[in-house]
Amino acid sequence: MARRLIVLGWGAALLAAVAFYGVFIKPMQDATMFRRSSAAEQRTRADVRMAAAVSAVDRERAKLELARTRLDVEEALAARAPDDSVTLALRVVAEEWKTPERAAALRTAVRGAWKELGLTTTKVAVGVVVLDRPTMRQWGRALRLGPMDPVAFYIPPDSLAPATCIAVVAAPRNARESDPRKLLTTAASWFGPCAYEAQFGIPGAQVRRWLANRRFDVAMNPDWTEGKSNEGMLFPWYSLHGNSREWFWMMQYLAPSHTAGCAAGRADACVTALRVGDREPRGPVSGVIARSDSRWQGDEALRGADYFLSAVLRAGGTTKFREFWRTSLPIDSALTIALGTPAGEWTAEWEAKVATPPRFGPMPGLLEPFAALLLAALAVGITVLNVRRREVG
Repeated sequence: MARRLIVLGWGAALLAAVAFYGVFIKPMQDATMFRRSSAAEQRTRADVRMAAAVSAVDRERAKLELARTRLDVEEALAARAPDDSVTLALRVVAEEWKTPERAAALRTAVRGAWKELGLTTTKVAVGVVVLDRPTMRQWGRALRLGPMDPVAFYIPPDSLAPATCIAVVAAPRNARESDPRKLLTTAASWFGPCAYEAQFGIPGAQVRRWLANRRFDVAMNPDWTEGKSNEGMLFPWYSLHGNSREWFWMMQYLAPSHTAGCAAGRADACVTALRVGDREPRGPVSGVIARSDSRWQGDEALRGADYFLSAVLRAGGTTKFREFWRTSLPIDSALTIALGTPAGEWTAEWEAKVATPPRFGPMPGLLEPFAALLLAALAVGITVLNVRRREVG
């Protein structure tokens, strides 16, 4: 009897302890944990808000710097000598290129590239601003326009500056390599879309929308100089020769189907690639265009797109290109008229000149994948039935 009382006593004490824990201790622990988790959540939210605020400040600061740079260029253009026949201004901001000798070398290179394109006095003036690379990277991350490490920003004419196009470019990597020929080649790639604006004026609404939606990818390298052509295996990363074989196939698999199909010589895929961007924008289009030299974005619509419009200009001539520039037709139709031949077929032939055509098999029809899945399911079912029969036997 005494042992039973002892057991009952211990049981009652245990129940009382459990009850005390459930009524008093557990709620206090839960409240403490809730306060801790709530405090941690509040700290996390505060960190997120702080990061967002810092990002917004950086973005506004970058926009302000771009606007200030634009005003400086416009003032430089307005201060040109009356007898200066070149509507071009250069502003050197990169510290290592600010010495008189290096700045003069840059000025000579930029003017030389301008004249090689046949540009003198133009309705749309162009300002080139040479910036150091860390600042370019900082602006690129703050503005979040696409490439994280841009090599150039372009600001086309708009309502605030209808006759000025600005190219903000990264300075050459090594100031000691100021060879005039190298600088001339580098400067020729700086003008980007601004060269087309200078030569042909502001494009019509159809072409402007198309270019803006494509981030101006087909107008990044103006190269219409008479007797000069960058076609014919210009791009080693599009070639199967040398050490670029692995990169070549990686780019094929990263690319959209119409890009790979056009590179393989399929005219219908080229038409699809040309139509990319020929639509109403889904949202507001940024007035600043970012450019990167990276080829590993995986979303190129055309191989060698940088030089595409230059090739169209050389093939169709200045008059036809000017008509295309102001067209109101769908882009593939306008290109067909400018080239005098179906745009898809011409583009497929041009792609074969700038890149090694990949060899692909025929595309499967709509029903073929389902037929393959059905056959695979049938094979798996037969295998399962055979295994069960063996287990039963």
